[in-house]
Amino acid sequence: LAPRTLYIGGGTPTVLETVALPDVFYLLQKHIDVEHAGEITIEANPGTVDGEKLRLLHGYQRSVAAATYHRTYRRTPNRCCRTATAPRTTTTAAAVIRSDL
Repeated sequence: LAPRTLYIGGGTPTVLETVALPDVFYLLQKHIDVEHAGEITIEANPGTVDGEKLRLLHGYQRSVAAATYHRTYRRTPNRCCRTATAPRTTTTAAAVIRSDL
């Protein structure tokens, strides 16, 4: 496959243990022509991503966002982080991106 755009979303990749992420990337590269893709974006859940996982995402677009800041909706399934987590994660992501340059 040679897609122009590949989006892996839902925060799912960063729910995986850090040691499992290289296997995901290996499978991507084995089955998809990632070298010629215009954009590959991997969504990260602020509650399950850290600097180490962000560094593993080097070379891919990284989207880090809170699904909601509303207290009631954060209690729904798969909304694992507190309101303060998203800004902290964004700061960490910015530091990792700066070190990628």
